[in-house]
Amino acid sequence: MRVGDTAEVFEIRVDTDASVAGKKLIDADENGLLPDGVLVVAVERDGKADPVTPRGDTETHVGDLLTVYFREGATPDATDAFGHYEDHDFA
Repeated sequence: MRVGDTAEVFEIRVDTDASVAGKKLIDADENGLLPDGVLVVAVERDGKADPVTPRGDTETHVGDLLTVYFREGATPDATDAFGHYEDHDFA
């Protein structure tokens, strides 16, 4: 979902290759694993009906479905952190 001219809210699943998998959001941010302007706004885990509103100490797990806001949209910079590299041209 677009927000303004460039920002976007999107859902993305944490993949096994994600740099943020197994890390607290605050640690991922402080270690430069999340680009500036990324905000994780909800975490759906283990098929539970109600998503968790994450805080800095929330740890991301492989398989989590995250709702993410990024001021630059769902760009490779944003999706790479969650283990999604399919939007690159590796030829």
